[in-house]
Amino acid sequence: MRYPGTYRHDPRGIIDKFNLYPQVININRVKMQAAGTPSTYYKNTSVDEFGNYNKTGIRCYCWKEGIDSQPNPRHALCLGTGVLSGYQKYGFTEEVFAIPSVKYYNLTLPSYIIPYSSNDYTDIGYKMSGQDLQGDITTHEITLNRFLEFDRFIALDETDGSNNKVEYYYSLDNVNWVQITVTPYTKNSLGNKEGKFDLPAGTERIWFRIRLRKRYATSQSPSWQWIRFRYRNIRTLMEIYPRHQIDYPAFLIGREQVKNVLKQGQQGVEIRHPQLFWVLPEVNVNNLDIVEYYFGPWRGKKFIVTNMERRLHGPEQVETSKSFETNPVRDNSDLFGILNLLY
Repeated sequence: MRYPGTYRHDPRGIIDKFNLYPQVININRVKMQAAGTPSTYYKNTSVDEFGNYNKTGIRCYCWKEGIDSQPNPRHALCLGTGVLSGYQKYGFTEEVFAIPSVKYYNLTLPSYIIPYSSNDYTDIGYKMSGQDLQGDITTHEITLNRFLEFDRFIALDETDGSNNKVEYYYSLDNVNWVQITVTPYTKNSLGNKEGKFDLPAGTERIWFRIRLRKRYATSQSPSWQWIRFRYRNIRTLMEIYPRHQIDYPAFLIGREQVKNVLKQGQQGVEIRHPQLFWVLPEVNVNNLDIVEYYFGPWRGKKFIVTNMERRLHGPEQVETSKSFETNPVRDNSDLFGILNLLY
């Protein structure tokens, strides 16, 4: 029983007074530094954590229309996601420009540069029409968020070296343009040209220009399909945790204690032992993301995130950590067709 006049504790007041939630996060951070394994993820930008489609994303042209409308799961432009932003690697931001970008005013071009189609898709890129010898396609202003380092520039085009070519330029003020020296790219189907250039840390904005050129008025026009520009905006793991000699962005994953899960099936009860992992709240991993481990028996293998759960507490829903399961991406999965494009 409770006696009148006795002291009554206020749990919420104690939590607020002693900042218990930040202390829990700090304890988790110490645990992670001690036992976490370096990893990275590739964020699927086409859906949120609840599986809802990203309606603000730029839709790729590979969508199959009709009742079973869906993107091509092996398309190199959108990486099978159906949106141009595709999969974004942890610590990097990639900007992708292609023919769907025009509808969102992300590309400007003259009227004599027109779309062309292929046997599989309608309007996959641009060519010049008429007698013009040169035409420019210019991107909108790209705002660079916490720019630290240039990572890659990849393009896909089709040219005939003797009669036409495609040139690429960048500008930091939309006035002075610097030509990008490109070389053949043969690593995978992300493109066929790659360029390298230096940008100082802290650069705030950039523009790109694609210049289609013909040698003669009667020459066949070159064609252009897309460009991909990626930059690093998170410090390397070695800068954050010096004990890990990894000179690129990565985060730490901890392994949970294995638990038994009973699941009713057609043949009776199935006993599962799912592999559970956890990360700190600042790691924005969600369902359908791809996780890759840098060390251990699963080094270099890619896994898809499932059953992600945020550990939320209090009326403000303070997040102290996330837990999730992973399933290996097998050869018979649609994802297997784009795994070699994720690096």
